[in-house]
Amino acid sequence: MLSDGTGNRTRFNFVKERMQEIGGLIPSKNYTVIVQAFTVGVGPAASITVMAAAITPTPPQNLRTSSVTSSSITLQWESPISFNGAFQYYTVYNSIGDALYSKSPNIESSENLYALKSLKPYTDYRVHATVTNNAKSNPESFPSNMIIVRTLAASPQTPDKPLARDAALSTSSVVFVPPTVNDENGPIEYVDIIVYEGTTGSNAPSVSDVPRTVGPYEQEGTDNTWYVTARYSYMMYKQNIQGMQFTVGNDSTSGEKNEYKNVPLKSDSTYFIYIRVVAMLDNGSGMKETAIGEPLRVLTKAEELPSKGGSSVLIIAVAVTLSVIILVLIITIFAFLKKKYRCVRKEMTLEPVRYDSVITNPKVTSGTSECLDTSTEIMTVNSLYTSTGAGSSYESHGYVEVKAVAVDQDRKNEEPLYESMDGESAL
Repeated sequence: MLSDGTGNRTRFNFVKERMQEIGGLIPSKNYTVIVQAFTVGVGPAASITVMAAAITPTPPQNLRTSSVTSSSITLQWESPISFNGAFQYYTVYNSIGDALYSKSPNIESSENLYALKSLKPYTDYRVHATVTNNAKSNPESFPSNMIIVRTLAASPQTPDKPLARDAALSTSSVVFVPPTVNDENGPIEYVDIIVYEGTTGSNAPSVSDVPRTVGPYEQEGTDNTWYVTARYSYMMYKQNIQGMQFTVGNDSTSGEKNEYKNVPLKSDSTYFIYIRVVAMLDNGSGMKETAIGEPLRVLTKAEELPSKGGSSVLIIAVAVTLSVIILVLIITIFAFLKKKYRCVRKEMTLEPVRYDSVITNPKVTSGTSECLDTSTEIMTVNSLYTSTGAGSSYESHGYVEVKAVAVDQDRKNEEPLYESMDGESAL
């Protein structure tokens, strides 16, 4: 006879052998076995209480998600049909794709609830659960039903700061290299290139100051301090924009309806360039997630007032003017030096007078002298009669013509002191 101790389960087996296997028992349950011999009568009974060995439990049932975020998955399930032994704990396994499974700590709670945390955004996870009892061999059950769960999208990763290309600056445009943008946190709808017009010496506005609703450049007369100069879909940006030189201010257009105008910049001005990444999914918040990187500060060149042709004319005019000034200076200096070191010889005509006495210091009636030394005047006398004289006085009878001759005082030892009327030198 076999009893489970509750009095509800009894069974009688009549056997002739001394060994009997009893099946259909519940693992880890105590059973009392009573043995009696039957001959002509009934012999005394002998009993023993034993526990049925535990075996592998059946798997947990109906594994499912309770909630999902961008970094966690909360799971719940039903208990197995049979633990086939004493319950020990549950285990949850997860993996990404075909990678090896990660094993959770032992879940000893009977609430059948567990949260996977620190997961990657917008990633598919393969999940299943097992249960373990007190069996000495194979105590862990087969896996439950497997489910694939995708975490929600998160805010896009913040893009790096754009790279400057200072050598390419001009009066109306600037060139830079847009950073790489990835969609690891979820699908990206578009990428904006935002321009902020600052002032000389101004600091860059913080990322939080970028207006969330900033749009395309508007017509003149409106505030265009902030504007989106270009917008590209993620695939367009990834294939044709990132990592390549981009010109702000080249008058191009972008967007689905070409509504974003890459207008020329102002000369001699300060600008800040931001890269904004906009996610495709709103993550249940009603607003799409965005990420904005640190801005790049750029300067446009100042306008060159004269045109290229006008500059050449100006250079020629300046050169000619300088040449004339130099020539005048040379002539002036030459004349000054000539006047200083060699006076120009000039004759002064004296009025003819009849003299009956010695001629002394005749009066000059016409002409000028710039360097005549009157204290040593030398005069040439042209007389109608014989004239005699010595020193600075001459004796003459009749009409005479007297000429005063200027003498170079610095070189009077090198040239005649006076000239006669007929051209001969005399002293």
